[in-house]
Amino acid sequence: MHAVSTPEGRIVGGTAAEPHEFPWQAALLSNLRPYCGGCLLNNRYVVTAAHCAVDRLPGQVQVLLGAHDYLGPSIFHLYYAVKKFIVHPNYNPTDLINDIALVKLHLAVNNSNPTTVPPCFPRPDINYTAQLAFVSGWGRIGEGEESPVSSTLLKTNLPIISNWQCRLAFGVNVILSSLICGGWKSGGKDSCMGDSGGPLVTRREGRWFLIGLVSWGYGCARPAFPGVYTRVDKFYDWLDDNTGDAQYCTY
Repeated sequence: MHAVSTPEGRIVGGTAAEPHEFPWQAALLSNLRPYCGGCLLNNRYVVTAAHCAVDRLPGQVQVLLGAHDYLGPSIFHLYYAVKKFIVHPNYNPTDLINDIALVKLHLAVNNSNPTTVPPCFPRPDINYTAQLAFVSGWGRIGEGEESPVSSTLLKTNLPIISNWQCRLAFGVNVILSSLICGGWKSGGKDSCMGDSGGPLVTRREGRWFLIGLVSWGYGCARPAFPGVYTRVDKFYDWLDDNTGDAQYCTY
């Protein structure tokens, strides 16, 4: 699987995003190096994968927002200290069920800044099958430690597939309703390990919606094996209960 709990890898088959094309993109940094992605949820919280937050102390992690080339000089880079992690109470690290966590920032984010704008929260229970979605992240562009690393934000597009189709690849008891899958049958485009926690977004009626978070898969961009994402709308109540002190875009 590409998202066992040690993330090391990134977008496969992607292209460079335009600067600030995805202004909700976050990087979780350890020793100033991205180890996971995340998505700006509102003015106080970033949402990410639980396996990016467990066993991490707030003082060990920074959140980077507003970045395009994280190694390049930029007046847009905004670094935030982490106040606390909130991991879903039913997260199972063995099979990555409920793989979602909140990162509360010490300072509020200015969402009127065009480089730090969250996507909208998705409508509940929409059928996204066959819709085109986008996933973004930094780092390795292929499987394996020898794969080169990109410091520029990369993006790739991929179609959402039905959970029924996804179960053909991974098994009936593996792909639950709290997951959403995406990928090309021929492979070639995918997220990879270090993208964990990063956003899967789609555009509807002129707005961008966060529909998933990078969670796991079998290898990276392999034919017949789609990427598996935490389906965000299944966690609306939990997110709402834990972000009552924040403001964010809804549909």
